[in-house]
Formats: sequence, C-alpha cells, structure tokens
Amino acid sequence: MTGARRTLRVLAALLTGLAGFMAFNVFDTVFGVPEAIVGLTAWIALTVFVFRRSPPAEEEPDA
Repeated sequence: MTGARRTLRVLAALLTGLAGFMAFNVFDTVFGVPEAIVGLTAWIALTVFVFRRSPPAEEEPDA
C-alpha cells in the first residue's frame, strides 16, 4: 500500500469515527442513552465492514 493511500484510509477512518461520535451525541440528546448505545454499536459495525482489509486490486488471483 502506498503512503498516500494509507494516509487517505487513516483520514477516512478518523472522519468516520468523528461522525459516529457526533451521531452518538445527537441520539443521546434526542432519544436517550440506550438508543444512543445501539446507534453507536451499529456505527462501529458499519465502520468495520466498510474499512475491512481487501486484497490490493493490482494483484492477480491464483488460478
């Protein structure tokens, strides 16, 4: 992975975390703590799903 790509992935993960933190505070204010915890857990699961490692596109599959 190149340095620029790694930096971009780290920046995207940090921005996603910040958005999740802000969403947690909004849910906490509007709906209460239990719903905020469920929302934050869902946000973390979505972040892990989106940013999971995948093989680099330039590699050829073994055939």
